[in-house]
Amino acid sequence: MGRPSPLAAFLLGLVLAGACSVSPRGLCQTSADCLAGLSCDGGVCAGCAADASCRSWEACTDQRCQLRGGRCADDTGCEAWARCDATHTCVLRPGRCDAGGGCEAWQACQASACAPLIGRCDGDGDCGTGQACSVDHACIPATFDPAGVALWGTLAEGTTCAGAVAPLSSPDQGLLGFGCGRAGPALLAPAGDLVYADAPGGPLRRFRHDPMEWDPLLAVWAYPLATGANDDVLLAATPCAGQPWTAWTLQAGTGAVRYACAAGGGWDWFDVPGNRVVAGHRVFAWTAGDLKLATPATGAFAAATAVVLDAGNASRAVAGLPAGTLLAARTSGEGFLLALRVDAGGGATRDERWSVDAGGAGTLDGLFAAAPTGFAEAGQAVLDGAGRLFVPGRLAGADAVVRRPLAPEASLTVYTEASAPARADDFGARPFGLWVRLDGGSRLVAGP
Repeated sequence: MGRPSPLAAFLLGLVLAGACSVSPRGLCQTSADCLAGLSCDGGVCAGCAADASCRSWEACTDQRCQLRGGRCADDTGCEAWARCDATHTCVLRPGRCDAGGGCEAWQACQASACAPLIGRCDGDGDCGTGQACSVDHACIPATFDPAGVALWGTLAEGTTCAGAVAPLSSPDQGLLGFGCGRAGPALLAPAGDLVYADAPGGPLRRFRHDPMEWDPLLAVWAYPLATGANDDVLLAATPCAGQPWTAWTLQAGTGAVRYACAAGGGWDWFDVPGNRVVAGHRVFAWTAGDLKLATPATGAFAAATAVVLDAGNASRAVAGLPAGTLLAARTSGEGFLLALRVDAGGGATRDERWSVDAGGAGTLDGLFAAAPTGFAEAGQAVLDGAGRLFVPGRLAGADAVVRRPLAPEASLTVYTEASAPARADDFGARPFGLWVRLDGGSRLVAGP
């Protein structure tokens, strides 16, 4: 075979030069035609002389532009838990971490991922059964002691749209998720659930906690919206032939809902399916054995007309109770406990606790201890399972709740907003620092 002519060799060289466009000293149109670290300069791939010849995230090393430490061209230049940002810097992906950090205060870095510390949480799913994840990312009880007292209050006084509920003894363990209203009554069910209505005559709901999220754009905490979506509706708003209910209560032991509809001059009571279970009475407490403390009138409690209705609604007159103002009432086994304010003569009053048994016999248990000097009552009192009276009000210029046992045990201030931490409920602070507050729309909640 003969040697190619000079013209053929020249043409073959041009073809090979076009095919080999990536070469340390090759020809180029753009820097993409060159090997890594070289740039296209005047149609020829050339190395760098100084850092200024390279892009800002590169340095000139051995006449080639190389990535600076921690810098990147794209995500492939970073570790699996990082990404390449707009400045060509490897930054941690959301929820990922390294030895330098990247996790929130309640998290630890495990296998390059942020995981909650023991007892802390990112959501309810990180907590055990019967617990919820608080706004401060701690696992707290999702229900309440039915023999205790809860505070249904607010995170911001002066608004009904930031409701929260907490054990009275732990106002920093609040659960959130109420609509704009706290005017309806509320009770603690035997299982510890809060049963409530936002407004008189409104739907009756079993409360479920809703998380509060941090808004990074506004740099504020956003109170949850659509809060009723996860609550169980136990009773519709208009069960009385298209009209709102007049009153409701829970049966002790079972937690069954009983509601009243106005009927002529009295109240008739129904179960949720709509069966009438009591006619013509106002019921103040309902035992597990179906005994009811009631009066035939719909007004305030009157000892002279009080009765105990048995399971068949046979009526037994309550005997032995003095005339007075009913402060609170609840069941106690198959009997009832009552806190009565009675006339002590000379314009004075005294607060007494009475027991009423299944047969209607009233017995004086004793006098409640006096409230602290300077305490001014404000709001509805409740009795806990031990028969102690809890009274909201003001003391020393702060909203407070006083627990009044039977004398001679002394009364005790069990809640005061004077104990709220600095910056509590600051919607612009992280962590949030939750503290459930009393205001004019707040109420104490106890069992039936």
